[in-house]
Amino acid sequence: MYRVERAKLGFAVLTAAALCTAVVVMGLIVVAHARAGDWVGGFEESPVGVVSGRGDGGDAQGR
Repeated sequence: MYRVERAKLGFAVLTAAALCTAVVVMGLIVVAHARAGDWVGGFEESPVGVVSGRGDGGDAQGR
């Protein structure tokens, strides 16, 4: 009977630790969303720029 009671206590402690961990993770997600900016409205698409990939400021044709 002692082992059963001890196991019940262990499961209760494990459950409490899991709930605390879930709260902390949810808090971190909220902080990440808050730092990212706008979270009520939708997202606005930013204009797409053309990058040559050469690194010297020239365009793709080498002008």
